[in-house]
Amino acid sequence: MAAENNNQVTNLPEGLVACSPASFVAVQMALKAAIELNVFNIMAESGPLATQLSALQIASKIPTANTKAVTSLHRILRFLSVNSFLTTSLPLDSDREEDRLFGLTAMTASMLVSNAGTSMPFLFLLNTEKAEFESLDKLKNFVLDPDGATCPFEMAQGRPDSRLSKMFGQTMGISNKMFFDKMMMVYGGFSEVEELMDVGGNEGSTRFNILSHLNHVAGDMFETLPNSKTILLKWILHNWTDEKCVKLLQNCWRALPQAGVKVIVLEMVAMYTVTLDFAMLTKCGGKERTISELRGLALAAGFSNVNIFPTGNNGIHVLEFLKSSE
Repeated sequence: MAAENNNQVTNLPEGLVACSPASFVAVQMALKAAIELNVFNIMAESGPLATQLSALQIASKIPTANTKAVTSLHRILRFLSVNSFLTTSLPLDSDREEDRLFGLTAMTASMLVSNAGTSMPFLFLLNTEKAEFESLDKLKNFVLDPDGATCPFEMAQGRPDSRLSKMFGQTMGISNKMFFDKMMMVYGGFSEVEELMDVGGNEGSTRFNILSHLNHVAGDMFETLPNSKTILLKWILHNWTDEKCVKLLQNCWRALPQAGVKVIVLEMVAMYTVTLDFAMLTKCGGKERTISELRGLALAAGFSNVNIFPTGNNGIHVLEFLKSSE
């Protein structure tokens, strides 16, 4: 039976130390194992946040015939607790290490429980794929001599395989809904939209929130785009170099039929998301940009004005690139 934390004393085992740079990768892989074993979901379903479980209680809900599973799981949980991803304590009536209990921290509960409405567990699993580590191992080479590659991932892997592409698509589908729903609460610019083209929009999933009639158009967005009264670029520009962005935006400008129409851009602003900017460096050769840099791309592509709408959510901004008469 799950125990409440207020009936126990918190006491980490002697000799354990908190996370050091030497153990960063180990922490990532321990979290990966916990997600794949469904540990955080099991904990979340056991009761309120203060609830703690033993490794034996958690292992009983994990399908396995391994007789040493409890011991191995206990050591993984203990490692995560000393690195502040789990709470831990010993029952008042026991000093045996195998009786140690573990619970979710507020951060772990909000970010790593897959049924909490967050894409973070899926993103975390994607970022701990072998291909990701092999790409990061090319960072030094990318600085010294990229040999024509646009990013370390390209140096190590070439193009993503179908499995990684599918994982990325699933992750984006979840995060799109989460961020887009919050954005719709503060941005009213879709109210007058009659026709919307979602460029690079992950099978058009976003548009279900806006329009009931959808048309899916295949093609190369850097070559040409069909005409549309409104164009949506949702987390597209940060994937590409400045030169590619200007080319895409010029195609958007040409696709807008007359003055007074717009491209709606969703992006995170660079000052809020250094970690994501590092991911863009390693994965695709793009980057996160400041408001000034995004405005510069719009003007370079021929747009006459830029309207800016901060959403107050993780640095996400909505920008309207407006087209005037030629």
